[in-house]
Parts: sequence; C-alpha cells; structure tokens
Amino acid sequence: MKKNMIFVSFSFIILFCDSILACTAFNYTQDDTTLVGRNMDWYTQENYIVFFPSEEEKFGRVYFGWNSHPSWYMGGMNDQGVMFAYFAAPYLKVKNSINKPVYEGNYGNLMEKCMEECSSLSDVLVIFDQYNLQFLEYCQIMVVDRDGNSAIISGDDITMKKGAYQVVANFRPTHPLLGGFPSWRYTTAKNMLKQMDDFSIDYFTKICNQTHQEGNYPIEWTPTIWSIIYDLHNYNIHLFHYHDYKHVIIFNLIQELERGEHVYSIQSLFEPDNNLPPYKPSKPLGETIGRSGREYSYTSSSTDPNGNDLYFQWDWGDEISEWIGPVDSEYNITITHTWNNKDEFEIRVRAKDIYGEKSPWSDPLTVSMSKYKGYPTLFEKYLLLFFKLLSF
Repeated sequence: MKKNMIFVSFSFIILFCDSILACTAFNYTQDDTTLVGRNMDWYTQENYIVFFPSEEEKFGRVYFGWNSHPSWYMGGMNDQGVMFAYFAAPYLKVKNSINKPVYEGNYGNLMEKCMEECSSLSDVLVIFDQYNLQFLEYCQIMVVDRDGNSAIISGDDITMKKGAYQVVANFRPTHPLLGGFPSWRYTTAKNMLKQMDDFSIDYFTKICNQTHQEGNYPIEWTPTIWSIIYDLHNYNIHLFHYHDYKHVIIFNLIQELERGEHVYSIQSLFEPDNNLPPYKPSKPLGETIGRSGREYSYTSSSTDPNGNDLYFQWDWGDEISEWIGPVDSEYNITITHTWNNKDEFEIRVRAKDIYGEKSPWSDPLTVSMSKYKGYPTLFEKYLLLFFKLLSF
C-alpha cells in the first residue's frame, strides 16, 4: 500500500467537510482525571479497533479506524495515557516546515510514531517539530495526555488548551472563517462543559449524544458511526456504535494489550443475537437501452427485518460501486452510472445493514449501450423507442 494514502484519504474527506462532515471531540481535566469524548462521523461501516502490545522501545497502543492498516487510523491511545484524533479541515497551506524531511515510517502516519514513542503532549510536539507537516493541509489533530495537557495541531499552528477544557470540530481554530464555523456541535459541547456540574462518563456520554449526527444519503450521509470516551487516567475506553448511547462496550487498554496483537470489527461487537440480514433488493428499475458516455439513473429498494438503516452496493457489469448509504429501511435509492463501452451489461444490487449483514444480490437488469456517445438525434430516439417496445 502506498505511503501517501493518508494524504489521499484526507484530500477526499475535505470535499465534504464544510457541509456534512461534523466530527467533534472535547476534553476536560479535574483533579487527577482527564476524560476525552469523540464522535466519528463518516459513511462507511467498515471500522476496526487494532491493539498492539508494547515491544522494544515501543509503547503498547490501540487505534480506531476504517481499516486495520496504519494509513487509516483516525484516532487512538497508548499505554502512557496519550490519545489523538484526526479531523478533516478546510485547506490551509503549510509553509513553516516545508524544508524539513517527510516522515517515511509507518506508511507516513506520523501519529503512529508518536504513539510508539511519546509519553506526553510535549513529546509529541517535539517530534512534530522535526518533520514536514504538509499532510496537515487538509486535516488537524487533537492530542491529549493523561495530565490534561491538550493541543490542536493545525498545520503551522498549535492551539494549546487554556483552562479545564478544549473542544475541536472541523474548522481551524486560528482560521475559523475558512469554513465550518460557527459550528453548532462545537458550541453545544463547549456550553455543556462550561455548565457541567457532574464530571463523569455519563455526562460525557450526554455531550456525545447532543453533538452526534444522523445523516442519511444523499444529503447528509455521514452519520456518527462510533463514539468514544477515553479515561486517560484509568486507561478505560467506552465505545458506542452508530449514535446509540444506550449500549456501551468498555475496554481496559492494559488488559487488552496483555492479550497480544488483535483486531475487532466495531459493528460486529454490537450486533444483536437476533439480527437478520436485509431482504433481497428489488430488481433495478431504469433504462434498458442507451448510449455509452451518457449518465443513466436506476432505482432499487430493500427492507431490513430488524428495521436497521441500510447500505447498498451496485454491480454495474463494468465495475462494482463502494457501499452507498446509509438510508432508511424500505427507502427507494436512486443511483446514476455511465458506461463508456458498447456492450450489454447486467445490473445487480445488494444491501447490508449497519452491522455488516448482507442480503443476496437482486435479480439482474440487462442494459444495452450503443457505440454512439452523447445525446441521440430525434431519429435515433424513435429508433431506441422502437427497440424498447420490442423488448416487452
């Protein structure tokens, strides 16, 4: 896998950050306790927890991300009580570090080096000062240690925590007018921390709940797919799935690391015992005769017996789409596709629920694309209609 994957992934994320991406994190320190809450908002359900025990000159650590590969780690914590979380942010050119070397280890993920070697925020800042930080032109990072020190690293700028708490969203603290500000999620979390009279995991759960997103395709299609509350002093991690704050799984990092290197699928951890896969989707509806190079729309739907939200994957005959969603059960989803070659293609679609259970593929719809690209003439429209009528 390419070393620059983390940069590519954040370049893709930022396309959405101003309008629908709304990840939020917040921390608070009181006496010897530091808690950190974080909502991760994104469209995919393929999310993992990866544990690495300590080894030679490397601290034990856990990561949360869309894949079990270092390039996709969106946050984590080590056995020294240091945590981090990535956030998409509006583009901001990095200037101060461009003459410094680019970090080449761990597939370019500088935060993994920090998790392996750092026992405090100050250690992290020392490492960041040594390297080219152009990978932060599309993102920023919150780093918190168990003593309550906290900072938002946003390209050339570092915003240190002042007082007992700090909040981060998808706008840049030092350039808020670039996009994403004002953020109601940021304001909600900040106000709840200011008014807090119950410093506890339960109260942090309430903040996560009040700042979560329930986005559905095609407008706001980045729901809160998981939430985490870190207790950095006791090394406890409270995990919630798909903005459901009634069900929690608690990990103790030290105990998990004693089990050796291992991976969990987040959605599988929360899947109910009686969960059933979605029903077979309906046969796609749409044009059966067309021209290569032109966009066509197709519609299908499925029902989930448990009423879970659904994702859909389309097999277009020339390629297979990513999972698209989420949408409500029984929602008629319409997707467009363009074929660039003259041929006959079979379209199929399948569904999966928020826990990863998949339906069978639908019955196929056969479409025929002519070699002529672009929009048909009036004569060609009549000719296409004639062949379409013959197909009934």
